[in-house]
Amino acid sequence: MPCTDCDCGHSVCCERELGLIRCVMFDLGNVLVLYNTPLFYSRLESRKRNETPVREILDGKYRSAFVDFELGKISAGEFFDRTRYTLQLDMSFEEFMSAFIENGIMTPDPVMLELKRGLKERGMKLILVTNNNPAHTEFIRRQYPEVMYGFDYEAVSYEMHMRKPDDPEIFIRPMVSLGLKAENCLFIDDNKQNVTAFRNLGGLGYHYNVRDRDDHLRISVDSVIRERRHFIAMCKNLGLINGWPEI
Repeated sequence: MPCTDCDCGHSVCCERELGLIRCVMFDLGNVLVLYNTPLFYSRLESRKRNETPVREILDGKYRSAFVDFELGKISAGEFFDRTRYTLQLDMSFEEFMSAFIENGIMTPDPVMLELKRGLKERGMKLILVTNNNPAHTEFIRRQYPEVMYGFDYEAVSYEMHMRKPDDPEIFIRPMVSLGLKAENCLFIDDNKQNVTAFRNLGGLGYHYNVRDRDDHLRISVDSVIRERRHFIAMCKNLGLINGWPEI
């Protein structure tokens, strides 16, 4: 039966994998940094001039522009132009980018950052594997350097021109670079499909589900607290950390 401690998808993960894990691979959004996507949508809602639902640009019929932005195929200006056309936005590029990245859109999770730092101090290899665009990534690098601290490899979709879960090379390339196999790695992501893709390579995966049950775009505080506890318990069971305070 599945592991009940950590939802890793393995039957006896923490016993079987004990001592094998040499690397933790982190997703960025809604793992290390919490995204307030509804806030971004609300900023666009009053500035659009048609009936197209705002959420369609990131998570629906018109998401191709966002995917292209994350793949590094288009610039921020082109992403804005396509989004402005789709929603008939009455706003400038500068206003759009401010709505997209500033004033509460991204908030680092101090508990997960402290866990990452503790793993690094214990000699664990750290890899970032994220589907992300240059606007968000550069803002985080500039405003929150602690988020990017300690990574031995940063696999960012727009820099590598590949995305999870469609291209397993985004996992494979950093592992090969660091002399690792999938069985040596634990991957944490808020998207279940991404976790499944990594498990299919033979690695250990944890679905870090912090979304609200009634609105999958909204982050639930209760879910964040629960997932922190479960993932820290998993790391303890795997022998990756010890003496970690209860949260």
